[in-house]
Amino acid sequence: MSDDRFRAIGMGDITMPGGWSVSDGQTFLYTPAEREIMHQSRAFIQREILPNAAAAHQEVKQIKMSHEGRARREKLRAIARAYLKQLGEAGLTGALFPEEYGGNGRGVVAECIIDEELAAAGHPGDTIRSVSLTLGTISILRYGTPEQK
Repeated sequence: MSDDRFRAIGMGDITMPGGWSVSDGQTFLYTPAEREIMHQSRAFIQREILPNAAAAHQEVKQIKMSHEGRARREKLRAIARAYLKQLGEAGLTGALFPEEYGGNGRGVVAECIIDEELAAAGHPGDTIRSVSLTLGTISILRYGTPEQK
């Protein structure tokens, strides 16, 4: 076994071809449809999200240092909304939800692939994306009334 399996992932790894991950010697290959999702999301993220991630972190840091209370929340929400809008327009949201409720129904594996690709870019808005699109909405999807869904 190669010790290379345990090396830290750096920014240079983001552009390497995907489709596999190694966990303790076990290799899992994505289906062709899943590879397509990975490559499409990776291309968009590298082109549109990654170049702005460092500046977004600096903006968040500046907001947190210079604003309090409601003003801080409003400014941080504006960043999160713009990020979510950008992802939604690119089709990177809604994988967990059926089309009848506004999702694209691609499923859990697709959501995880997109999560991994977005995490690699390191945008500060990604936490709000993950929480807002999964935490409460899954419960509503499962147990909510038709009006809530």
